[in-house]
Amino acid sequence: MVFALVLALVTFASLVGIGGELHYRNCLQGAELRYPVAYQPGPENRFADPNAHFAFYEKAQRDQVISGCSRWP
Repeated sequence: MVFALVLALVTFASLVGIGGELHYRNCLQGAELRYPVAYQPGPENRFADPNAHFAFYEKAQRDQVISGCSRWP
């Protein structure tokens, strides 16, 4: 009886954890689709700044959506 109860609690906790992780990843993927990282030609010397050829468009909105993501389903 106790073993079945422990097994049920562990199963429930695992399902809640997996559901929360899937919810969080889905939220991040939605932010990526809505506000993608776009390629933009950078300066001639790309070795000076390796991230110069990437630009975040609407970064404030993207950060706001990402900050609203949580692992609680």
